[in-house]
Amino acid sequence: MILIADAHITQERQEEFFQMLDAISATQEDLLFLGDIFDIWIPFPKYEKEFHRRFVQWCKKEKTRRKVIFLEGNHEFHIQSTHGDAFTAVGTYWTLEDGSVAFHGEKIALFPFGATRIILAFLRSSVGKCLFRWMPGGPFLARIFKKCLAHKKPNKSCDIPEEEIPEERIKKDLTSLRKTHPFRNVILGHFHGNPRNPYYRLELPDGGVCTILPAWFKEGKAARYSQEGDKLQIDNWRSLLKQ
Repeated sequence: MILIADAHITQERQEEFFQMLDAISATQEDLLFLGDIFDIWIPFPKYEKEFHRRFVQWCKKEKTRRKVIFLEGNHEFHIQSTHGDAFTAVGTYWTLEDGSVAFHGEKIALFPFGATRIILAFLRSSVGKCLFRWMPGGPFLARIFKKCLAHKKPNKSCDIPEEEIPEERIKKDLTSLRKTHPFRNVILGHFHGNPRNPYYRLELPDGGVCTILPAWFKEGKAARYSQEGDKLQIDNWRSLLKQ
């Protein structure tokens, strides 16, 4: 299974992404999207662009040949209710064959706190869905909201530096989450990995490992999960698909 996180596709940054999807079409790999695949995706006509529609059509076709799982990140809204038929499954987490759990990660540790958490919850509600669909000036307000979600600060990298990844908070939140969702190992997106490492690993207090995947938009890196041998390989998508 190929895992892709944080591609943040835009009009200007889309061709390599679709080249990768074409290459995946020639394999037998299942596919798991870990959220924030688009810089923003609100699946209604006045918001969607051609590259959103192109992605949906690709997924509809490929789900007849492989599993295509989509986990919503904090840049995607109401995908299940509008494009659920394009995927094998849409949700907030996915359980892999060995019991590991993958999810986007925005509910863990740093983000979102305070007002942003409340706004995200509201926009994902049925009322928020109606506002997206009918609100005058919605696309303009969506662009403003997208800027509020951005990790990137002026003149700074989009990667969260290693010293700023809140290890203790992540460990605490995952330990609490285990009480209602038993799992051993966790795979996260959202934090964009680390510029000095192919991926970022945290040893959890009561056993298991949390792996933070690199953001695809940075260097085109993806992951391959396998129950045999090295369970999680990280590399540029071209190299990964040649293996």
